Amino acid sequence: MADQACEPARRQMDELVDGVLDAEVAGRVRSHLAACADCAAEMEALGRVRRRLAGLPAEPLPPGFADRLGRRLALAEPPRRVRWRAAALPAATAVAGFLLAAALASPLLPGHGARAALQAKPS
Repeated sequence: MADQACEPARRQMDELVDGVLDAEVAGRVRSHLAACADCAAEMEALGRVRRRLAGLPAEPLPPGFADRLGRRLALAEPPRRVRWRAAALPAATAVAGFLLAAALASPLLPGHGARAALQAKPS
């Protein structure tokens, strides 16, 4: 039954497994899983992966790793958000310029423009 009704349930499967969904949302996801074989199979696969990962031994971090990471994060600049409008205006201007240049150059090309239309033989 993989359709639009599945999307919310699929997005919330991780949270359901982690136990962080509130009771109402968790109930809706469980109800969907009971009615949808595709989503239930995906949830079962997610559970298998989680169980396998939980069974792996934890690797110790190298000495001083947490301190070095903390210092680097403190010095790092926050990521800049690119505003799509700021990026879209130059792109739209370039496209408009290209279309204008193509329209102006069209009559200059052989076989195009008003002269070619007048010289064309009726069929």
